[in-house]
Amino acid sequence: MFRLVAFLVFYCCFLCAHEVEGQRHTPVIEFHDIISDTLVLNHNKFPESYRMKMVTNHKGADFLYVFDCKKGGFEIFDLWTKTHIKTINPPVVEGLPGFKAVSFDIMSPNEIYMLSQKGNLIQLDSAGKMVEHWLVTQELDNEEYAISVSDHLNNFAVMDQKAYLPIMHAYQKNGSFTLKGKSAMIVYDLAAGEVEKEFAGYPKSTYKSNNLPSPKYEFATLKMKDEEKLVISYLKDPELKAYKFKNNKAKSSKAESPFLNDNRIRPQKDQFGNVIQYSNPNGFYHNIYYDENRQLFYRTVAHHHDNGNSLARRPFSIQVIDKNFNLLSEIKVPGSEPLDHMKLTVIKEGILLQICQQKNPEEVRFLVLDVNKSFRD
Repeated sequence: MFRLVAFLVFYCCFLCAHEVEGQRHTPVIEFHDIISDTLVLNHNKFPESYRMKMVTNHKGADFLYVFDCKKGGFEIFDLWTKTHIKTINPPVVEGLPGFKAVSFDIMSPNEIYMLSQKGNLIQLDSAGKMVEHWLVTQELDNEEYAISVSDHLNNFAVMDQKAYLPIMHAYQKNGSFTLKGKSAMIVYDLAAGEVEKEFAGYPKSTYKSNNLPSPKYEFATLKMKDEEKLVISYLKDPELKAYKFKNNKAKSSKAESPFLNDNRIRPQKDQFGNVIQYSNPNGFYHNIYYDENRQLFYRTVAHHHDNGNSLARRPFSIQVIDKNFNLLSEIKVPGSEPLDHMKLTVIKEGILLQICQQKNPEEVRFLVLDVNKSFRD
């Protein structure tokens, strides 16, 4: 009898282990298999370093806004005619000499927000003229944190006249550091011109100080306007958190990439042993996007590489995640391909991914990836 019971217990544990193992298995899609089209934009002054976003106007026309990360302006393209229609130059802000935007959020073609590295925020209209500006940093003089904006991450959003801004915390006086119980963002009320409250948080992996050689713990955000949520993707943790704007309550889920076996950051030191920067040669999670037509999230994952520059071109993948934050598959892009994990966005036809090696200097070519193609085939 004892042997029978022991066998049944062993058998149940065996089945459970295989079930868990099966849940962890992520189907890998080769990106060549889901190429559905090539998009060509004619323009000889396309930015070298940029981020993109598709914007639909009130008539249903789609435009591609290309934000120049170096200059802080926009190049705008009509996705129907594939032509360049407008340039919004970097704004000159009276009272803010040297203002340079490093991040942006677009509510509509006539309501564009731009944020500088120092935490100054401006609103532009469709012609690129300034409507309003806010000196957010004046509100933070006595706080133990500062605005922490990145020029390569989507990590700032505006919703219902409130700006959601990423922050970086200061070290404690005794030298220890933890992000347990700390907020990842602040909410700035644009109408009142003041900080309203703190918002969002960090994954549990940040609670131990030995996991945080730097207080700047970066993350990307995705605003879901209709759902009234802000989704946060952390660079050094597979966890995704979806926060409700109204009550700051979060739904958490892990979407762990099979390509990141070791997601710890590494200190790089000079000849005297001083830490000069923190890089992540073993890879990291990056920006997250939402495909409204297919109701899917896409999150880019930078893989291991031997180049000391964490932002250099490298092999990467694109996670395909359903609306309930279940990881469905991962699109693999080898490092030998002339593609960049930071130069993509989502349009109605699918994932738009720039081909970095261009033969004609007068045009820019993109691949269009249709994830549904892999499911149909």
